[in-house]
Amino acid sequence: MNMGSQRQRIEGNDNLGSGPTIEFLDPKGGKDTLFFSAGRLEMNAPSDLSPGLNVQSDFGPNIFLDDKDGVTRVSLGLIRNRPSLVIKDAQGFYAQLGSADLVTTRTGEERQTSAASLVLFGKDGKVIWSAP
Repeated sequence: MNMGSQRQRIEGNDNLGSGPTIEFLDPKGGKDTLFFSAGRLEMNAPSDLSPGLNVQSDFGPNIFLDDKDGVTRVSLGLIRNRPSLVIKDAQGFYAQLGSADLVTTRTGEERQTSAASLVLFGKDGKVIWSAP
C-alpha cells in the first residue's frame, strides 16, 4: 500500500461495540476510520471536505453519500428490489432517477414509476416535473 510521502499507522480494534474497525492515523495522531459491521461500510475523515460513504441494507442494498454535516445528498441502490438514484441539494429539492413511489394529491392514488423514469421534487416533497 502506498501511503505517499507521509507515514501513517494502521490499527484494528473492536472499541465501537458494533464490530471491528480499521483506523488510519496520520503523523499528528488524526484518525481516518474505516468501519465494517453487518453489511455496513463507513469511512470517516476529519476534513470538512471528505464525504461519508455508507452501505446499508435497511431499505435494500444502497450506497449513501453524505455531506460534511452528515446529510445524505446522493443515494444509489435498490428500494424494495427496485432501482433508484436520488440526488438532493441543500435547499431540499431532489431528483429521482428510476423507480419512485408517488401519490396523486387530489385522489390519494398511489403508483410506482418504472426504472425508466425521472421525477423532480420540490422542497415540499411534491412532484414539480416527471417523465414519463
